[in-house]
Amino acid sequence: MPAKSQTVTIYVEQSLKDRLIEDANVLGISQAAYGRILMKLGRDQINNDPEAVAEHIKRETRGRKKRDSSSNIRPPNVWIKKVKKNTKNGPTIHKYYMAGWREGGKTKLFHLGSCERLCLEEAQEKACKLKMGRLSPKA
Repeated sequence: MPAKSQTVTIYVEQSLKDRLIEDANVLGISQAAYGRILMKLGRDQINNDPEAVAEHIKRETRGRKKRDSSSNIRPPNVWIKKVKKNTKNGPTIHKYYMAGWREGGKTKLFHLGSCERLCLEEAQEKACKLKMGRLSPKA
């Protein structure tokens, strides 16, 4: 007898899942966002108060439509690399700006220029342009 009750439970859960997917598609939001709305409001309030549901949908989707692919890219990590070189006049230390980020599962490091020629803001701008150029989809 327990096997039948388990089968019925699975059937009920599956039909509820199908209903949630359908509701989310009708409302034009993700299933995760719709699930959060259900958890916050509860079934009774959803059935009785459509304005509350509309307000929660606005909150869940606020700011997400404005994003484009360029805003999802994090700014690159910029740091100063010190290189010690032995010269005939004695050891000298040169400082360079470096940038790095992950690309295809690998860490990519880039030399941006000497600290004598660039300031930190210029190095960050250069790194952002370089990263955007490498990660933007090719047309």
